[in-house]
Amino acid sequence: MIKQTITQDKIFNMKIAQLENYLSKGFYSEGLEYINAIRSEMVCNNLETILLNYFKSVFLFKIGELHESLELIEINIKNISRNNEELIYLDYLIMKAKILFELRELTKSWEAIVYCERIFDEKSSYLTKNLELRRAKILNFKGWYFLQKFGEDSEEKKTSITFFNLASQILDELREKENSIGIKREYRTSLHYKATYYYLRGDLDTSLKYILEKVDKYEPDSRDREGKVLMGSIYLAKGDMSSAIENFKQGLKIAENNKNLVGIIRCNNSIGNAYHQNGEPLKAEKYLINALNDSKKLKVSQEFLFFGVVDSLLILSLEIGHIKQADIYFKELQNIESRNNKLEIFKLIKQIDKALILKTSLRSRSRVEAEDILKSVLEKKKIPWELTERVLLHLCDLLLTELRITQDIEVENELETIVNTLKNAAKNQSSIRLFAETLLLEAKMALIDLNLKKARILLIEAQKYAQTHKIEQIAQKISMEHDELLKEWDLWESFDINQISIDERMRLAKIRDQLNSMMWKSKNKSVNSLNEVPIFLLISQETGLPLMSKSFTNDWNISDGIFGSFLSAFNTFSKNIFDEGLDRAKFGNYMIVIKKIQSIHIFYVYKGHSYSAQKKIDKFAEQIQINDEIWNKFEKAQKYNFFLKLDNEPSLSRLISKIIK
Repeated sequence: MIKQTITQDKIFNMKIAQLENYLSKGFYSEGLEYINAIRSEMVCNNLETILLNYFKSVFLFKIGELHESLELIEINIKNISRNNEELIYLDYLIMKAKILFELRELTKSWEAIVYCERIFDEKSSYLTKNLELRRAKILNFKGWYFLQKFGEDSEEKKTSITFFNLASQILDELREKENSIGIKREYRTSLHYKATYYYLRGDLDTSLKYILEKVDKYEPDSRDREGKVLMGSIYLAKGDMSSAIENFKQGLKIAENNKNLVGIIRCNNSIGNAYHQNGEPLKAEKYLINALNDSKKLKVSQEFLFFGVVDSLLILSLEIGHIKQADIYFKELQNIESRNNKLEIFKLIKQIDKALILKTSLRSRSRVEAEDILKSVLEKKKIPWELTERVLLHLCDLLLTELRITQDIEVENELETIVNTLKNAAKNQSSIRLFAETLLLEAKMALIDLNLKKARILLIEAQKYAQTHKIEQIAQKISMEHDELLKEWDLWESFDINQISIDERMRLAKIRDQLNSMMWKSKNKSVNSLNEVPIFLLISQETGLPLMSKSFTNDWNISDGIFGSFLSAFNTFSKNIFDEGLDRAKFGNYMIVIKKIQSIHIFYVYKGHSYSAQKKIDKFAEQIQINDEIWNKFEKAQKYNFFLKLDNEPSLSRLISKIIK
């Protein structure tokens, strides 16, 4: 009889280990099937039943079956002896807190986690390894709670990273002793939460670092829908649409394999919004309709997902001109809101969407009403950032149309105020892409005022910001806008503000195109492979004396007249360029990238796009400074005023050939 019991325990423990494995690898539907198989094969005692029900509740939670999961938790927690089965009791409480949070029962969720902490306070003098793991789980969840619940600028939201770091510290110590499946899983959770924190703070590179570290810690055949969706969101914020959509689609496939209805809805919604943001409305509509059809199967308490999908479809319908369809979606929003009248966020979104429908009207009265509604929303306290962004962009849209029609300077001033508010809000929220795009919008506003110097400074600032934060597509786009301005420079300089209308200036500045891009009304243009044609490279002293030159074409060499013209022009414009912080200039049919490093100036003459030219010169400048042999040659040439001939400088010649192709 004793042998039989030991064998039963052994078999059951092996099956629990398999459930741990399924949970760790994200095989949620397989986990549920395996629990059913265990029950059909074995007669389980009370504790074994409680353990199986715990795993079942976790698997149900993971596939979005929140009510079933909570019901199982509530039934079983009553049958647990806190004194004899403390670990499983804590697991049930932590799981209960997570489910209640997802169901927006925030007070009850917090009460559950506070009760867990009270248990720990009673045992602070003798925490075991298993209790420490639960402590890490509680800290991770507290951080998540603070991150998701509180306002964008709240101290609570900012301190959530403290909880994640404390959890990681405990988990690191536990991993040194025994890196069990449960410890590994919670460590990955901590990485995911940190990645989310930095994503919401706008630090996309740090966010990507943590999520990639999480992915590396999974086995090759694992399923991590949440990780794929977060990675897609990071790439979306970086402007890398193809990578974003690919990750969202991988997340969708995982959700489908796990029969996770909530996950399927969220992934379809994310893919639809990504295609919408990329200016592909037909593809966007396909995925959003899929999400809509699945959302109708949700319970009332999960209708925040349904509401979000309908809202996405309403916005898309308005932007492709399907006003009647948008009205239908608006009525659906009203129905959902009436069933969830305690949720203020539903009322707020419905109010904004009403304004956006009014905004499509040709009647001035309706447009004025839309503007008033949007302004009243801005006066509210603590509205979510994504709604603030939506309101500000649509106010810009309304005012831009009004400015074109009225040519009224007061409207222009109001528009400038809203654009400035949008810029500051984007900066405060670390919304990297929007901040860079708004600087570009502001540059175009400066062009409308014929303030060309301000426009160039803003373009340079926008490009540097985008490059610093590694959103390369936006940086390239801004660089192209700067190049276009230089090509049209003579035309802009010839304008008299009293002789050319605001409407004409708006058309030439293409400000409507920029706003449409920010509002996802137009397809983002591909700006890849924008290579320049190299013409000439010159390195000189600050005085203008040449130190080295390299011609890439027969049209330019140091003895030709065209080079002499360039050299004489250098003394005229170089001081202004460096004093004003400019990064490029136009010289006849050529473009010049200019860079100053220590006491020398680099001039790179080329035809075509500046972005690739700048990247090459940045790399060249970096390499000559870290190469002691080459840098010593330049210092010596400056000291003794002699010219470096590339025929005698093989290292420098090879470096130039390697970088400038």
